[in-house]
Amino acid sequence: MALSSRFSRLPELSHISPSQRGRDFARQSGKIISQLLMDSELDKASLTFLLGCCLSAVYWLACGPNGKAWFLVGICVRMAYSLSLHSLDDDLRDPEARSLSSAEWTRREGLRRAWWLVVECDNFASVVRCRPLSIDRSRMDVLLPCKDECWFSETPCTSAFLDDNIQRSWMDLKSSSNKNPHAWYLLVNQLMIRGHEMSLNPRKSVRDQKNLQDLIQAVAMSLPQEFSRTRHGATAFEEGSVGHDNWVVALHLMLQSARVYVVDSESEALEAGQSPDSPEDGVGSPPHTFALQIAPQKYRPMLNAMLRATRTWPPDFCVTCQPFQVCTLLGPYAAHLQATFAAADASRGALERDLIHETIAHIAKYWEIGSATLGWFTSLLPSSLFIMSSRS
Repeated sequence: MALSSRFSRLPELSHISPSQRGRDFARQSGKIISQLLMDSELDKASLTFLLGCCLSAVYWLACGPNGKAWFLVGICVRMAYSLSLHSLDDDLRDPEARSLSSAEWTRREGLRRAWWLVVECDNFASVVRCRPLSIDRSRMDVLLPCKDECWFSETPCTSAFLDDNIQRSWMDLKSSSNKNPHAWYLLVNQLMIRGHEMSLNPRKSVRDQKNLQDLIQAVAMSLPQEFSRTRHGATAFEEGSVGHDNWVVALHLMLQSARVYVVDSESEALEAGQSPDSPEDGVGSPPHTFALQIAPQKYRPMLNAMLRATRTWPPDFCVTCQPFQVCTLLGPYAAHLQATFAAADASRGALERDLIHETIAHIAKYWEIGSATLGWFTSLLPSSLFIMSSRS
């Protein structure tokens, strides 16, 4: 209820703004979780308890960075490990392993989704706080999730493992029958994480940066045709495909965030005196508190790609996407906002800022993290633009 009540049409909730309707439910669930943690041990955790904690963690993460979310994500990670979800499919690593029965595959598919929800929460919570991940990606033996239709109909689908070897994971996913956009999103999310970690490394290899840049482009070029965001307009969204298409938009937005990290790291290395093909290590770490730069042309391609995806996103459906995605509209270092100042003319840049602002503002009606992102957007505008927008 803490998550779903914002979309409720019940008259009892009509006087409360959608983004605030879940507060009381979230507090009640928090009390229940606290009591259960006091009365039980994590090594005796149940899947039901884990899912409840995950939903609570998602709620608080969707409220913006806060201590409750960070604490709950940690609980979820430890509980997932205690349930051995991280090694769910380790027996399938062997190429000679026998196929699972439909019933066993269906059972595991539900557990896989629980694991990947924990991974997504850990990724987001760690990135926004610039802290190390809690989950060891080199020891994940879990297949990526397949389409809901396969799961609901108990129809096994081949998939791929996602671990620290992202290139191998990508090639395995590409050759599998898994065309679930959520699975591809998780792969792209790992690319973003790799770029984020690289940006924090004071001694980053230019060779590694170029390799990651090439891998990101290869993944983008290999996306299934049905994931294209340029072949049709917003009318392609239909009631039965909202979840599918929202994940498609999300993976395109996440791709641009991954690219921003790599481009920024490469620029730093060049400024430090390395050539793009140099195998040497560069020194430097990107600032995470910065003044808005004017006309940073290097971010322009990422902005254009982000806007192409956003233009296909109907207002009624973008609010039902994973709420964390609102941060990708600004991009790392607010790169997309910065790039609007590199438009061919000032009026074009202003329209681009309006589109970003209004999309974030629409999401903010339902999700508090949208309000936080909108605040960052406004605070980063040059004072002259902020004054003009306040008067209009």
